[in-house]
Parts: sequence; structure tokens; C-alpha cells
Amino acid sequence: MSAMEKYEEWKKMNRDYIKEINRLVQNINPPNNLQIISYFTHSLNISHTGGFDSFCIGSFHIRNVGTHVLNNPFICIRIESENDFDFSGKYVYQDSIQKKKMSQAWERINDSKEKHEYWLRPNEIQSLDAGSTISFPNFQLKWKSDLSYTFRVNGFVYGDELKEGSNSLNDIHLRGTNERGR
Repeated sequence: MSAMEKYEEWKKMNRDYIKEINRLVQNINPPNNLQIISYFTHSLNISHTGGFDSFCIGSFHIRNVGTHVLNNPFICIRIESENDFDFSGKYVYQDSIQKKKMSQAWERINDSKEKHEYWLRPNEIQSLDAGSTISFPNFQLKWKSDLSYTFRVNGFVYGDELKEGSNSLNDIHLRGTNERGR
């Protein structure tokens, strides 16, 4: 066999290998998994003067880093504190007529009298696609700093494929004392 024949045979063998590799790569199915991460971002305005409000402005972000869709996502924001506080954000109640008017709002799906847990679902989004992010943005936690205070804010994500829930990567912890020490 001449050098030229060996070369042609080698080229044909390489083409066959490349075709086989391409066929195998096309048949690879990535694992179909659901992987959700959630986290808080926040900023604080703390007053050290009696009679003024202190507040935390936060956002809760949910990102699907997996390959599977999360259907009907909803969240729970839980606030643990013995202090009086006000929680507000861009959400409406189930029977609200504002639901249609407020874009990118969330709907509160638990009892409005419940002050420590806020169960919310996005009004305009029924699924969280792979690679997508949704946020409950710019909520506000407000309190008087006349007395000492402690807050812990937890976040959880749920959905059709995440019935047990998934807790956030971080929490918000706030603690302060005033000169009265109460």
C-alpha cells in the first residue's frame, strides 16, 4: 500500500469517526432536572433617633438554573419578630379589582390578617422556564426604632414540581438596641 493510499484510508477513517461522534453527541439527552435557587438582596435605612422609622427595602429573586420548567411558582416570605412592623410590596389580594391594573404585581394567597407570613404568586407568570429569573421586588419592612428590635426574614419557593419547597440561599437578619436597652 502506497503512502497516498494510506493517507486516503486515514482520511476516510477520520470522517467515519467524526460522523459517529456527531451521531452520539446528537443522541445525548441532558438530564431533565429542576434546580431552583432563591436569594434576597436588600438595603437598610436605620434610624438611631427615637420617633423615626427604620426600614429595609428588599427583593426576593428566584432563578431556575436547571433544565426543567417550574410550573405555578409561588413564594412564602416569613418574618420572625416580636416587634411591631409594617410589610408592604407590590402585591394585591385575591378579590382585588386592582389585579388587572397593576403590572408585574404578585397576588397574596393567604389570609390578609396573617402578619408574619406572606404567601405570594406572580400575577402574570405561570411558569419559570429554565434559565429564567423572576423577582418580588422592592418590598419594604418598616419599624420604629424606639425600642430594641430583632427581625429574621426567610424566603421559600414552591411550585407544582417543588411541593416540599426550597429555602433561600440567604436570610435577612436585623438586630438593634437603643440607649434604653429595651
